Amino acid sequence: MYRADVITLIGEDPRERGMWDDYSPVEREVFVEVGSVGMSETYEARSVGLSPELRFVIRIAEDYQNERRLRYRGDEYKIVRTYMSGDGIELYAERMTGDV
Repeated sequence: MYRADVITLIGEDPRERGMWDDYSPVEREVFVEVGSVGMSETYEARSVGLSPELRFVIRIAEDYQNERRLRYRGDEYKIVRTYMSGDGIELYAERMTGDV
C-alpha cells in the first residue's frame, strides 16, 4: 500500500564541478507515493550487497533527473535502483550511514 508524500531529490550542478572541486548540491522537491520494497526484491538486492528499504514512485518520469540521493523525513537515502513503470519511475533507496 502506498501513501502520498514529498521527497527532496539531491543532484549535482555539473556547471559548478571542476576536477578537484566539491560539487554544489541541487535540491528540489517532488511528489511521490511511498511504499515498501518487496520481499523477493530485498533478497535479490542483499545477494549483491545492497539493502533497499523504501520504494518511491514518481508518477511523471521526467520529474526525475538521474539524481543519486534523496531526503525523506529528515534521513538521507542513496538511490540504488530505478525502474520505469508506465509514465512514471520507481526509485529504490537505502538509508545512508556515515560518510558515503
